[in-house]
Amino acid sequence: VAACNDLAHRMAGQPGACLAIKAPPLDFDRERLRAIAGPASAAGMTVVLDSLTPAQADATLDLAEWLAGAFPAVGIAIPARWRRSSADAARFRDLPVRIQLIRGEWADPAGDPPDVAQAYLDLARQLAGRAAPVGVATHDPALAQAALQVLLAAGTPCELEQLRGLPGHRTRRIAAELGVKVRVYWPFGPGWWPYAAEKLLERPYLPWWWLRDRLG
Repeated sequence: VAACNDLAHRMAGQPGACLAIKAPPLDFDRERLRAIAGPASAAGMTVVLDSLTPAQADATLDLAEWLAGAFPAVGIAIPARWRRSSADAARFRDLPVRIQLIRGEWADPAGDPPDVAQAYLDLARQLAGRAAPVGVATHDPALAQAALQVLLAAGTPCELEQLRGLPGHRTRRIAAELGVKVRVYWPFGPGWWPYAAEKLLERPYLPWWWLRDRLG
């Protein structure tokens, strides 16, 4: 809570910034969330509740709905890998809540959809036409282009979202061609370096991916 409040203080005067937090480490405690969301909202930030495991999804989304009733700018992440996500998207489609479309790190206990990219585009089509913004969070150039075009055609405010450290040369070029802003998802805090090292060990193909991305 103290780290988030310090960040909100430092980010004051930077309109449009988001503060992504994970509710499970806070025990889904509303008072702790209120203690974070208050200063963040005062600084002009949107408080986004990250998606974690499927078992934590209901509590996270219930908390997001409560936050949306108490604070002006709230967001959630919806993973394309989960079969439940279509119902979750329908639940929040017409609410003034920012929605971040992600592939998802945790598998669906019932099994992933046979085509996750198609499931991602299906969610984009389901959200097309809403008034609140949608963040297209992917480093797949073809998927980014298709999802952004679906949202733009429906007049839905949208952005490309990129995780710091992953190849994004081609996806950013697509965003520039479509006239779409790019938001950088920037992990911070003492856990960042162990997290980055762990991900590099999990993804030994990253250097080759980065080189391919740079060469276009």
